[in-house]
Amino acid sequence: MTFPLEILQTIVGFLQDDQDELARLCRVSRAFYCLAAPYLYSSPMFSTIHGFISFARHLTKDNARHVQYIELQSANNRWKKSIGPALQRVAALHPPVEVLDLERCKFTASDMIGVVRNLPQVRHVNMHFAYYVDDDMMRLIGQSWPNLTTLKISSTPITNDGLVALGQCKSLETLFIDRCLMINETGLLGLADKAKSLKRVVARACTDLVLQPHDEELMKKKIGLVLTDKDYAESGIDDMFDNIIL
Repeated sequence: MTFPLEILQTIVGFLQDDQDELARLCRVSRAFYCLAAPYLYSSPMFSTIHGFISFARHLTKDNARHVQYIELQSANNRWKKSIGPALQRVAALHPPVEVLDLERCKFTASDMIGVVRNLPQVRHVNMHFAYYVDDDMMRLIGQSWPNLTTLKISSTPITNDGLVALGQCKSLETLFIDRCLMINETGLLGLADKAKSLKRVVARACTDLVLQPHDEELMKKKIGLVLTDKDYAESGIDDMFDNIIL
């Protein structure tokens, strides 16, 4: 019995969260590969960094065109082994990645140069605890990610120059810059003037960021500035990376 393509697509769709079954379907025939591959590769799941490295090693140009999410926040001990070469290998295939979640992952600034340039469709990025992010990286992000909507970084050596450079991301709506100790009100005001779509900036424990009461109220109204844990709890912010998108 031969089922219509629409029915097969519906059936395969029910398996979109079962990567083992999707992988098996891809090996059945070319027809099933075409049905299952978009689900299998669009948001691959990794419980270990070795799994991601293996994925990068075997990814082809044909498969890469389906990859929309790279999420490594669930990988155990991801801060122990560098993902730089694997990440570069994936990015070199120019997948249409929109979500890049690299929280607490181990890689260097030089690793990220090609990654940023080769993933121009990125919209949501989490580099929480990526200590290498500096002003040069912020400038590159500003130049390369025009669709960037959410950026989460922390504990980085960025200065006011890097913060203002990020204003080139005209679609930027939400920015987390907790514990960035080298930025102050000058950089924040400069960013607010350039990033017209900005709706929320979370800047807790930025010890050099000292605003006069009038300026603080102005920034709260203009860019939804959050400076304390109390304000964060009361703001009802939906941190998409606390509820991993898959």
